[in-house]
Amino acid sequence: MTRLPALKPIPEPVPVEEHIYCAICEVKFNNFLEHVRSSKHAACTEIQSFPDIDDVIKELGEVQPM
Repeated sequence: MTRLPALKPIPEPVPVEEHIYCAICEVKFNNFLEHVRSSKHAACTEIQSFPDIDDVIKELGEVQPM
């Protein structure tokens, strides 16, 4: 039986200083990590047209901060 390699955690993206706008929510923000963890952002991502991708991300577990 062949063993599969261990999955590496997915690093959480951290934008550069100039990144202050969320195209998903169409709002400006001061703190990227606070925004992507907010209920507003979560609600906006639920109505996007990528539920299959979202399910895979949830299956893989939480992303890890860099």
